[in-house]
Amino acid sequence: MFELKMLVEDKNLPKVMWALDGLVANMSPPVPVRGAEVKKANGTTQVVATNGGGSIQDRVAHAIANSGLAKITTGQFRQYIVDAGGNPSYIGTMRKVFADKKILKPEEKGVYKNLLLNH
Repeated sequence: MFELKMLVEDKNLPKVMWALDGLVANMSPPVPVRGAEVKKANGTTQVVATNGGGSIQDRVAHAIANSGLAKITTGQFRQYIVDAGGNPSYIGTMRKVFADKKILKPEEKGVYKNLLLNH
C-alpha cells in the first residue's frame, strides 16, 4: 500500500479522478487550494504559493479555532467557508472532512461542537 498526496490543476482534476476511480481505497475528497500556481523552470514543474496561499480548509479551521465558540451552526460554518474564499456548496465536503479530522463533531441538526477549543 502507498499513500499519495498530490496537487492537481483544476483542468486536470476530472481526468485524475476518472483514472483513480475503483483503484483507490478510502480516498479523501478533493480540497480546493487557494493561492497555488504551477511554475515551470529548468525542466521541472513546481507548485508555488501566490498571494494569500493556504487551502480553504486550513483557513476555515483557523477561523473555527479563533472563533472561541463552543458550538457552531451550519450558517456560521457556511460563512467561514465563504470568508475563506470557498463556495457555499463546499459545506457538505468540508463537514465530512472536519468530522474525520476531529475538528467539528455533529451534535444535533445544524449544530456542531467545536473540538478545537479543547486544544
